[in-house]
Amino acid sequence: MARWWTRPPIMIAVLGVVAVMITVLLRTTITYHTSGAGSGEQAFQEALTMYRQLAQAQPQLYGPDVAIILQNLGRLYRATQRFSEGEQAFQEALTMYRQLAQAQPQAYGSDVAATLNNLGNLYSDTQRLSEGEQAFQEALTMYRQLAQAQPQTYLPQVAMTLNNLGLLYRDTQRLSEGEQAFQEALTMYRQLAQAQPQAYLPQVAMTLHHLGLLYRATQRLSESEQAFQEALTMYRQLAQAQPQTYLPQVAMTLQNLGMLKVDQEDVPQAQTLITEALTIRRALWQNRAEASGNDLAQSLAVESMLPPKQEEAMRLICEHLHAMARVARRENLKQWARERAAKVCKRR
Repeated sequence: MARWWTRPPIMIAVLGVVAVMITVLLRTTITYHTSGAGSGEQAFQEALTMYRQLAQAQPQLYGPDVAIILQNLGRLYRATQRFSEGEQAFQEALTMYRQLAQAQPQAYGSDVAATLNNLGNLYSDTQRLSEGEQAFQEALTMYRQLAQAQPQTYLPQVAMTLNNLGLLYRDTQRLSEGEQAFQEALTMYRQLAQAQPQAYLPQVAMTLHHLGLLYRATQRLSESEQAFQEALTMYRQLAQAQPQTYLPQVAMTLQNLGMLKVDQEDVPQAQTLITEALTIRRALWQNRAEASGNDLAQSLAVESMLPPKQEEAMRLICEHLHAMARVARRENLKQWARERAAKVCKRR
């Protein structure tokens, strides 16, 4: 009986078919943020092994597939907090895409930029902000060049990378640069949303929300309120058609707007907004406790910090603190609730 390596053309074809089948299956079944991540990694690794073997014989044909699988592995590792492995996968994919782009820049330049963007996000997650900025800036330069020839294809990537840079600048207190990046992204997303509102209105709302947070941090409260209000209007409209997708964003914006009202010393309006956010998050938590526990805990924390005006309000605050300690998924939120309850509710 002949062994498989005595028939390389047939074996290469078989491996190719199997690898493609695995990859197609992964595209429809893998969700990075679910308990299926372990099986997802196993399937990716199996496909990667096959593509590596194929690429040894036909690197031009199968090398790009190796890079694609590495990109997917990097995203999975980042989503599951395995940052070192994620960086290694992204770096290997980046090296391969740079080599491919030397020969075919039009075909692979966008893949280089996408991988740089993924690395920038990973570096931001791990507080390697200087490396993150460098990766984002290189990705932005490449996307700008690509957008000159194909604006409809690459302007969304330019805006996305500007948003990522804006977040990085905000986190490093470079607020003027952050505002500039967000404003440019917002202009692009507004233009894109005129032609494709369903695709780009969520990005308009997201960027407005980022701007609202930045303006609040710089005490530009009127501009912050305007940005939050416009974002809230958009999220409410989106939630009418897709409530499970956009109600979390409605609640998030309500809460931040409520905290802004506290800054403006409008406590009654703050209470109204924060209570609505809390009501939405309670309903979401009942259906998706694992996914919504931390959000509900944060809303309970915010409401507990509003100044009580009567005994009934204090009773509700204590109830919320105890509930927060129960529903929070993160230990730091649980601990904060316990300590706050011990302080606020000790006389009850």
